[in-house]
Amino acid sequence: MKYWLVVLLFVPLLLAQDWKSYPYLPPGGTIAFPVDEGNHSQYGGSLGQGMEWWYLNFHLQSVTTGRHYSAMVTYFDFFLYPRIINVADEDQHLFHSFTSTGILNASVDSLNLTYLSTTGDVDFFRNLRDSTGMRPFQYQLQAGAGDYQLNLTLDLQKRPLLIGQNGLIYFSTGSSYYYSLTYLAVQGNIVFAGITDTVQGVAWMDHQYGPFFVQPGAGDSYEWFSVQLSNGVDICFWNAFTPQNTIPTDDQHRLSTLYLDDFHQDTTSQFRIERQKFWQYEPNAYFASQFVYADSIHDLYLTITPVFQEQVVPFINLSYFWEGSCTVSGTYQGNPVTGMAFAELLHIYREPQIELISPNGGEVVTDSIRIHWTLQNPDDGNPLRYDLFYSPDSGANFYPLVSGLTDTTFWWDVNGFPAGQGYLLSVVGYSVDSTIVGADTSDGFFRVEGSSALTSHSVVTKRFLLHGFYPNPFNNRLTIAITLPRNSRFSFAVYDVLGRLVYRSSVAQLSAGKHRLFWDGRDMSGREVGSGVYLVKLTGGGAQVVRKVMLVR
Repeated sequence: MKYWLVVLLFVPLLLAQDWKSYPYLPPGGTIAFPVDEGNHSQYGGSLGQGMEWWYLNFHLQSVTTGRHYSAMVTYFDFFLYPRIINVADEDQHLFHSFTSTGILNASVDSLNLTYLSTTGDVDFFRNLRDSTGMRPFQYQLQAGAGDYQLNLTLDLQKRPLLIGQNGLIYFSTGSSYYYSLTYLAVQGNIVFAGITDTVQGVAWMDHQYGPFFVQPGAGDSYEWFSVQLSNGVDICFWNAFTPQNTIPTDDQHRLSTLYLDDFHQDTTSQFRIERQKFWQYEPNAYFASQFVYADSIHDLYLTITPVFQEQVVPFINLSYFWEGSCTVSGTYQGNPVTGMAFAELLHIYREPQIELISPNGGEVVTDSIRIHWTLQNPDDGNPLRYDLFYSPDSGANFYPLVSGLTDTTFWWDVNGFPAGQGYLLSVVGYSVDSTIVGADTSDGFFRVEGSSALTSHSVVTKRFLLHGFYPNPFNNRLTIAITLPRNSRFSFAVYDVLGRLVYRSSVAQLSAGKHRLFWDGRDMSGREVGSGVYLVKLTGGGAQVVRKVMLVR
């Protein structure tokens, strides 16, 4: 982002701009310019049947010092008329957010908006004018709060992007007319902490209006992104969550609209967003902090990462959300791309509420036991993995049983664990980066008894005593516990279920007594083998024993 911003400023200027005149009606669209840049009073206001907003985000660079700034300004036309201004010094990781209420006046035939906040700030956002009238798709913004001000001119360089292909989208809370101005060349001044700096950069504008309602803290939850790539492709996409934290695959809950070039735009719901990292804002409140956007239809794969984490925006109803600039890297049709983005994150992730159902105390196990647990607050944005642990000493120590499970059921073969012993179980669920964690432990002990757990959990041969394999199943390392009555040569080999040799240990001369041997789940070449059932053959003192073990990656 820091080295190609200026280059990116001039690339769109080479494009023909036959659309850059008023009036302009995009082919097949439901939106007309300049009239739909103005106010739609039937939807907004305190008595309207919906809402309307004008949203801008900025990536800016100082002309004199090279310092990088980002900013966001939003004007809402609904109850109390909120306004949000965010400004950030990206080099110093300084972020300031100002939310106010006030009085909004907006023309109905063009973009001519003025705002008076209850704190005395006076803003305007309007079309530039000269002696001949309005300059099509050129704007002036003056917005600020105290020692933080923006005085900028904006000049659209790319054809307007109609979201949803025709500018009308539908979702669970209603419908919305929606367009984006994805590439506005910006110049002017920013005042940051009372210091004025001359800047240039790029901006993105969204305008939405219609019979719908969305507000942080009101049960609405989504993750939204605007992306500007170095190859000229721009993308607006989001995931919307249901109240049950699911993300259905329909276009009411996931939608991506792409500006491919000045003659091609496209819309799809056939993409996915994977969250790779999370960030804790306060106790039991997390935001996703790294995303992968994967669109196989357009062969577009991107990683989106916040420039820095601390960009949380307080809102008027004591709620909050995350909004800030991000860096982008990835590939488009096999070629490397970089870029910059803004993310607006209303979805807050919570710690998993796990309940261990069985065993939960009092069970007697003679062979194998079904371990089962439930997740009370599943979230499609945070698919969990689970680790299981057991304790043979009343919870003083817990030892790993298996890790990396994605299901909520696991069968445990207790072969290899001492008979007459009481155990506790613990299940731990965690996010992909282990930032978000929840756990539950059994309320009481279960006991291993019966035919599968012989005395001392041992198998006796004439030449050696096998105490067992543990843990079984295992994840990284299998332990083989034996006792030799006399000095003996000893080895073991591992085979897959087809009888093919996987691993053979060296032959060791062992002294009489107890020994532990280990297999790390690798073959003779040191490569990790896959999950599955394996046969372990022990050879010592002229005797052999074969037992099944299970490896779970």
